[in-house]
Amino acid sequence: MVSALFARFRSAPPRTGGGPRLGALLVGLAMVILVPALAVGGVATWHAVEGYRAAEKDRLRDLASALAFTLDRQIVGNIAALIAYATSPAFGPDAASPDLPTLYAQARLIGEEIGAAIYLARQDGTRLLTTREPLGPKLPPVAALAMVRQVFATGRPAVGEMVVGTASHTHTYSVGVPVRDAAGRVMLVAGASTEATRLRDLLMAQKLPDTAYAVILDSRGVIVARSDGLHEKLVGQGARPANISRYASQEWGVFRGVGARGVPLVIAFHAVASAPGWTVVVAEPAASFDAAWQVPLLGLAVGGALALLLGGGLALLAARRVLLPVRCLGAHVRGVASQWRRGMPTADTAAALPPAGIGEIDDLRLGFAAAEAALRDSEERFRAMLHAVPTMAWEADASGSLTWVSDGWERYCGLPATALLGAGWLATVHPEELAEATGRWREAIRSGRGYVKRRRIRRASDGAWRWHLVHARPIHDAGGRILRWVGSVTDVHDLIEAQAALAELNRALEQRVQDEILAREAALEGAMRARQMQALGQIAGGVAHEFNNILQAVQGALALIEAHPGNAAKVGRWGAIGRGAAQRGAIITSRLLAFARQSQFSVEPIDLAAMLGELGEMLTHMLGGHVAVRVALPPDLPAIAADRSELETALLNLATNARDAMPRGGTLVIAATMTPPAEPPGVPLPPGRYVRIDVRDEGSGMDPQTLAQAIEPFFTTKEVGAGTGLGLSMVKGFAEQSGGAMAIESEAGRGTTVTLWLPVAGEEGAQACSVPSSASSSPPSRGR
Repeated sequence: MVSALFARFRSAPPRTGGGPRLGALLVGLAMVILVPALAVGGVATWHAVEGYRAAEKDRLRDLASALAFTLDRQIVGNIAALIAYATSPAFGPDAASPDLPTLYAQARLIGEEIGAAIYLARQDGTRLLTTREPLGPKLPPVAALAMVRQVFATGRPAVGEMVVGTASHTHTYSVGVPVRDAAGRVMLVAGASTEATRLRDLLMAQKLPDTAYAVILDSRGVIVARSDGLHEKLVGQGARPANISRYASQEWGVFRGVGARGVPLVIAFHAVASAPGWTVVVAEPAASFDAAWQVPLLGLAVGGALALLLGGGLALLAARRVLLPVRCLGAHVRGVASQWRRGMPTADTAAALPPAGIGEIDDLRLGFAAAEAALRDSEERFRAMLHAVPTMAWEADASGSLTWVSDGWERYCGLPATALLGAGWLATVHPEELAEATGRWREAIRSGRGYVKRRRIRRASDGAWRWHLVHARPIHDAGGRILRWVGSVTDVHDLIEAQAALAELNRALEQRVQDEILAREAALEGAMRARQMQALGQIAGGVAHEFNNILQAVQGALALIEAHPGNAAKVGRWGAIGRGAAQRGAIITSRLLAFARQSQFSVEPIDLAAMLGELGEMLTHMLGGHVAVRVALPPDLPAIAADRSELETALLNLATNARDAMPRGGTLVIAATMTPPAEPPGVPLPPGRYVRIDVRDEGSGMDPQTLAQAIEPFFTTKEVGAGTGLGLSMVKGFAEQSGGAMAIESEAGRGTTVTLWLPVAGEEGAQACSVPSSASSSPPSRGR
């Protein structure tokens, strides 16, 4: 594309009548325009990169926090189950002579529910029972002896370190609770031993990014589980001491360190609340983390050099096209965006960036929903086919005598049901297998264990002996006594014959599926890159468009002043026009800086009732007589925590938008209420108390398509020059960085309601908003 632009420059006809003096003036003008613009763009880009680095750190920290919460919930759930178990009446009043069979049965039920082995242990580590072994006098001692002694010493639940289980012989960790007698003394410890592989599965279920992995460490810094393929190799080994010291110094954090293989990492960690000393770590290679912000800086350097070169060339060769370098730069940016849309990315590391647009996230969500629907349909069809299989069912008493057979067996064997009852079913078995079938059935009755066996049974329709799969299963009462037997007989003859051919077909299908998966992953990666560059192209195009308008106004004013230098009145008027355009550029720059999250909050308690009362009086005069302003406030409205200047700016933005939406007049309502516990639906907010502020107008409203784009940067429904398209996005950024949220409800012809949720002063969410944010003290924007 650059070579095409230079070809265009070479083909342009030379200018006449001014020569070098005009060329020098144009070069100087181009430099005066481009250098400050590039400087501002460089500063804005650097700040944006810094904000993005902070966002990437927050992403890793949030992942670690979410995993720590998930692990904490599992541990707390295990403790709760053990506490309920420890109060079982089967322990008796003093827990000295517990009903071990009953406790063993209860322990098995609890263990199956929580996915752990349940055991009872004395203070010296000897076990009374464990669900890993049958009841008996010789059980292996508890490996987590330190945890058992801690429970006896403190009388409180405890979480043990990772050990190699004496019963499971695998890496496990235990939680334990006290079992007390009637006097409240700790007599036993009820423990739950969970294998480390379950924690690995817990981490893998969280669907971490491809370049990241998660680790769980116990209080000694020993690796309990990893989410990647190194779990089996590294479990039980200690983490790096330098990293462990960082984990021990604070509850959570993000830092740069070195991994187990010496790879530089960006590491986020969070402590597990229910397991003192335990830590969940999420790590990402520093190379992929840094690539996300290094690429924009490189692009800025290349683009800046190209802009200076093109600006000088255009000024010398095309005097009437002073703004052509800016337009060419825009064409270059659009060309890059087009390459992304065609699946031809210009930077390999762009795949590591998260999606930047709401539309793309919705597309992914809808794609997953479609995949789930397809899977659901496939499963339903499979179940319907399974139910349609002609399977023969039967039932026998405890002695093994058949008492009932299904109609399918009668039809298949050509015998009446009465001939098959008792031991009559043996007549359907192939003579060569009769002795073995009889012996196997007697052994099953004697041992009380079911079985699955292949047998040949004669089909009455053609007299063929066909292979069948015979299932037999005993039904027990509460005491373990066999009440009856049930089973099924399924014709698998065709399946056995097709097994060899199916095995070969499966091998071919597996290879084909693997190839298809690789192709789809490559296509998905290209699509993600295209969507990311499309969002970047929209923002860059908006900036270029706004500054193009400003530069045209400034250039026109300067040209008129140059043509009439002696007319003071006209020079003053044209100077004012140029100054107004420059002020608009300053406003856009300040909003871009705000959008890049560079302003600082000055958080303070705000008497919202007093502030809204004053604001209502000011808006009554500011909005004009055709707009009535009404402020609705309940009594005893609590103070909120926010930046007063930013809140006033946000409300003025919304009021100005409301006035512009009501050109024929109407009523603007500003209402504040305490948020009910069930609100806000669909808006992510941390727990706490919030004040809800509604700004409602009676204007023209927005259709669904406009509403979906309303908070996108640089999107506006107003005429050129009437709005920047940053107002609503800045209001949303202010609300979120204040620890709250924003939502918009609108319908064409029915007006618009913008709702802000802001934390009550003194709440935890309010204290968290005193960090750099996207709020800005710039004048109110007119862009909706």
